[in-house]
Amino acid sequence: MKSQSLPSAVFVIFLPFVLLAASQAETGISSFVHATQYGNITFAATLARDGDLFFHLEAPAANSWAAVGIGEGMKGSLIWVFYRNDEGNGVTLCSRTTDGNVEPAHVEGSNCVLYDGPGVENGVFPINETDFFVANVRCKDIVSPKSNTTTVVTTTTNSNSNEVHKRPTLPRVEYTYPHPYIFPKLSSANPSQAFIFALGPTDRKLRSNNKGAPIRRHSLYGHFRLDLSAATVSTAAEVPYEALGATGTWQNRHAQLGGGLGAEKNYSTKRDRGGWEGTIHAILMTSTMVILFPVGVVFLRLVEKVRPHAVMQAIGCVFVIVGMAIGIWAGGKYNQTKRISQPHQIIGFVVVAFTLFQFTLGISQHLLSKKPRQHAGNAIHPKNRPNVVLLRRIHVPLGSLILIAGAVNGFLGFLLTANESLRIIYAAMVGFVAVGLVVALTWIRAVKRKERRRIEERSGIDEGSTYQNKDGVEAEKDQRIAQGDREMGILEMPPYGLPLGYSAPPVPSRPEIV
Repeated sequence: MKSQSLPSAVFVIFLPFVLLAASQAETGISSFVHATQYGNITFAATLARDGDLFFHLEAPAANSWAAVGIGEGMKGSLIWVFYRNDEGNGVTLCSRTTDGNVEPAHVEGSNCVLYDGPGVENGVFPINETDFFVANVRCKDIVSPKSNTTTVVTTTTNSNSNEVHKRPTLPRVEYTYPHPYIFPKLSSANPSQAFIFALGPTDRKLRSNNKGAPIRRHSLYGHFRLDLSAATVSTAAEVPYEALGATGTWQNRHAQLGGGLGAEKNYSTKRDRGGWEGTIHAILMTSTMVILFPVGVVFLRLVEKVRPHAVMQAIGCVFVIVGMAIGIWAGGKYNQTKRISQPHQIIGFVVVAFTLFQFTLGISQHLLSKKPRQHAGNAIHPKNRPNVVLLRRIHVPLGSLILIAGAVNGFLGFLLTANESLRIIYAAMVGFVAVGLVVALTWIRAVKRKERRRIEERSGIDEGSTYQNKDGVEAEKDQRIAQGDREMGILEMPPYGLPLGYSAPPVPSRPEIV
């Protein structure tokens, strides 16, 4: 008895799914299903000959967004993008388009909205213990009943033309497509309509009700084709809403993977390995502001050699110039940054300009201090000293401001990536380097102070003692000048054991020859 009841129970459990699959196959629905490492992406559609398109989408919610578009490529395609709403449990639908392989922008007037009803829900739901975006969309007046090819209409209104398709204007949102857009029309007789699809990255969090919310570059994209002639009903009243809104039961029907343009004809899906330009930009700028420049400062204070310091600063200048150029290029691919209006970009230009100015100041200061000196102890010539002091007073605090501004601007840059993990790593790196820099400079200053006292004690020269150098100037004055120069970082350390400010023993004055 038990052996007979078990098959019956299994039959009863799976009977609804079998009937639902049969109804989907028989009621004018074409469906595309593609397995990805994140989960299946599903697109099922029904066209009503009186003008409307109804479609159902499922996509893994581990990705920050999912999208399906009409056409063989991104350029000019009508792309439906889905992501979590502000609460995180619903979906936001936005219709977008783009002029090329860059971030698409919201296009107004698509007449595509989410719909629900008995057995039809929209939101983020678990399917087989994995969260999925589930969306049911109705696009009004997008089906052409006359042609068997895709036709287009323009959004630009013209009262003198009956061919212009007028659409209501939606409230303007951030990052709206700025040009007149030609909306595609689908043919109910088309046996091979081209579509594109994509999934966003998994290391970003996106929750927004804004239809123009920024999205990051896709991690996977591909092409497929649907037989729309097999997915057509006469009117919207005949659309199988419940069967079309089912979740987790879909199979490929009247669908074919592949069908891109040009080189993309050779593959159906592709993992996106692009986006390297943003990574290179971040590496160059971060390594310069957080590593190269601070290490260069410590190097100068520790060994008091100008050349290694200058080399590191020169390398840093090259890095920031290249990083800025790559950043401008990368910014042109995103709606947020293509207009160069973000605080990160503006501050970045200022920081790069002052970095180059700072490098010029350092070179000028070094060249002035290298001119012939007429005082003992390598003291700078009196004519050059005011200029060197002025440059020094600008160079040191400006360098500190550049380091601080560069570090803060790096954090603003990581805010644009919407990657919380990268922000945490960067903040930890900046904090570690800042603490290390303060500790290192404090230790170096203490060591120098101790060394200076020991040299003064070994020299046996009192502060009030006077010698005359070959120019007849008191050595005490020269000593104070040279000591001040060294404290400003423009002289090298004297040999061990010599009086501070001298590179050779004092030369006694010679009698004048009459």
